[in-house]
Amino acid sequence: MKIKYYSNVILLGLSVCSQAAPIESLKEKEQLLICQKERDTGRFQEAVDCYLPLAEKENNIIAQTFLAHIYEHQKELNKQDQAIYWYEKAAHQGDKYAQNNLGRIYLQGEITPIDNKKAIYWLEKAEAQGV
Repeated sequence: MKIKYYSNVILLGLSVCSQAAPIESLKEKEQLLICQKERDTGRFQEAVDCYLPLAEKENNIIAQTFLAHIYEHQKELNKQDQAIYWYEKAAHQGDKYAQNNLGRIYLQGEITPIDNKKAIYWLEKAEAQGV
């Protein structure tokens, strides 16, 4: 089993990012592009503030995955525990990138204790989707 890293997966179509629920509205897609711009310019707290309503209220898996990624890698936000929460929400909805990243987190044990059983579970789910 290979572990792949998807730290900067920005796909122009956005809906390609996930195999689960498609983006429903043009407004939601526009909001994701605004969030992406904040993230790409290094304005991580602004990106979090942008992604959070989409992740919570709209249950948008793209927003959930990118929010998790920010929490995981921007240690100055002091919210790495939130990375697991958001990756799990997206992973349970079928997002292969969230599944892969969650498996890697459980395998490496950097922000949570190593859990090989969970790591294998999530990595196999991601692998089954071609990651």
